[in-house]
Amino acid sequence: MDYFNNIFKKTTVIRSAAGVLALMLSASSYAAVKTYTWTAQVTSVYDGGQVLLGAIQSGDTISGAFSMDTTSATDGNPSPDTALFYPVRNGDGIQIDAGKLRIGSLTSKPCAVVYDNHSSTFDQYYWSGNVDCGYTLTGGDPAYLTPDYTSISLVDDTGTAMTGELRLEDTLPALSAWTTTKTVQFGNSNYTVIAKLVTLNPKIAAKDDAIFMSPGDGVFVQGQQFDLAFGVYQPKDGSYPYVVSNTLTVNGVTLSDAEFNAACMWAPAGKTAAGRAVLNAWLCPGFSMRLPRSMKNRIEATVTLSNGESHQVSVVMETL
Repeated sequence: MDYFNNIFKKTTVIRSAAGVLALMLSASSYAAVKTYTWTAQVTSVYDGGQVLLGAIQSGDTISGAFSMDTTSATDGNPSPDTALFYPVRNGDGIQIDAGKLRIGSLTSKPCAVVYDNHSSTFDQYYWSGNVDCGYTLTGGDPAYLTPDYTSISLVDDTGTAMTGELRLEDTLPALSAWTTTKTVQFGNSNYTVIAKLVTLNPKIAAKDDAIFMSPGDGVFVQGQQFDLAFGVYQPKDGSYPYVVSNTLTVNGVTLSDAEFNAACMWAPAGKTAAGRAVLNAWLCPGFSMRLPRSMKNRIEATVTLSNGESHQVSVVMETL
């Protein structure tokens, strides 16, 4: 059996002083970054600073997206019916399209608050991004129109939208479940725009099948140990581009070159058991020992090739 297949098999072997323990891989793995797209109809525009000048008006349809890194914060409220996560990294960023104005943000900034509460008569979900999101703006004057806050607010006065607190990785109930309030709001000291949500849907990201990581998403009990392997497959056109750069990030912190070289080693190319050619691979022995316990650890690898392609894979390993 070739060297790569040995590596791939090695990553699934769990070592423990107490004996061999079962590897508990979740069939429905955690989504490291959860993104929602939305459309809304503007219901209120305050332009006290006279900066919008009609660029956004009541009745306009606007759209956008917000996202969150589901492993970036822990629940700060002990109640099983209330959750408070802060600061939450904004994952893939924030986007608002309103006419000619396009609002964006720097990605992966720890700038959001997520709060939700469930009771028998009242359910609430609130997502808010603050100025730390590093908002950007095109289509207008950034000096006056760049927002310093964005928010999504959902309220149900019947208490039936939720059945308990919502974790960051949980998918929001359908928009129709929120009977009282469903708004998006953004602005700064010069203006405020409020709009009623018309659609709100989770975005399903396409899997990058040119890169792999093993083990995948899973839950690991105390004492389990494993190696980490990741790599890129040979392009389907049969070419052999070389690796321009590769990075490994753990819980939002990218390993330096020295740290990466100390943790991981290059592995010779080969083929998987299914016969797919591997272009480059890396093995990180004993990687489980580098992860903090009692949390969901997001491991992310990015590999850039000489043909201009950049591939990324991430997994969430929850350590108990």
